[in-house]
This record gives sequence, C-alpha cells and structure tokens, in this order.
Amino acid sequence: MIPLPKCRMIRHNSPMTPLLSDSSQTSERIRRNNSIHISLGLMRAFCICLVLAVVSVTAGEVPRDYSKAILGCWLGSRKFEVHHANGTWGVRRNEDGPEDISGRRWHIKGNKLIITYPGDHGFETAVLTIVSLTEHKMVLDAGGYKEELTRYSPDCQKET
Repeated sequence: MIPLPKCRMIRHNSPMTPLLSDSSQTSERIRRNNSIHISLGLMRAFCICLVLAVVSVTAGEVPRDYSKAILGCWLGSRKFEVHHANGTWGVRRNEDGPEDISGRRWHIKGNKLIITYPGDHGFETAVLTIVSLTEHKMVLDAGGYKEELTRYSPDCQKET
C-alpha cells in the first residue's frame, strides 16, 4: 500500500475546503470569500433580471393615442381651448362666450401637437411638445415655456 500525503491547507475555493483544512482561520476566510462570491452572483442575476424586465415592459408598450385623449375643452392661463375630433380647434374667452375656430387646425405626430392658427401675417403653425396628458391635466412645452391646461366639460361650463 502507498501512503497518501496528509492534507493540511488547501488554497482554492472549493466548497469542500473547510472540511479538509485543519486551520479555523483559513476556513473562516474561505467561508467569507464564498459568501462574497455568492452575494455578487445573486446581485448580477438580479441586475440581469431587472434589465430584462424593463426591456420587455418598454418594448411592449403601446404609444399613447394623444389624438383621442386631447379631445374636449381645456382651460389654459387665459382662455378655453376646444379640440374637436374633426381636427379643428377653437378658443373661448370665457365659459359663455362663442367659440372662435377661424380656420384653426390641429394634429398629432408622436408626442407633438401641431396647431395652425390665424396670426399677424396669415396662418401660422406651432409645434408643441406634449409633456403629459391625463384625464384631467395637459402640460405642453413651447420652446421651454410650459403651459398647464385643466380639462373642462365638453361644453366648457364646469371643471371635470
């Protein structure tokens, strides 16, 4: 029979190392290293799962149909704006005043509201960014100037 060498200290990170080593300090150090590696592995797995979840949610996200959500009467800082389904829009100076459409048109491309309105030199066009649009509030950005509008009833008689 051939005599086998006696194992005293093993220097690699095997799960069996603590059982084979006769040094309690070495065993403790190896346990800590294994815990760190397991923790890092779990963190990596969590990060990968998180990235995959975000990618799958945003990839399946349907762009919001602003052209339906914008319909109706909105109160801005100085006037009511009324957006109609046929692509026209008008303004009212107060709840009881007449709506002035005067050739005003609107349409949406992505998150941009493109409006045409009578200006000083004929009809002018403006492109406004829709920052947010909920059932009750709309926030538009016009070159850094933000305007918040509040939804009113279709006949512009009361706030909804």
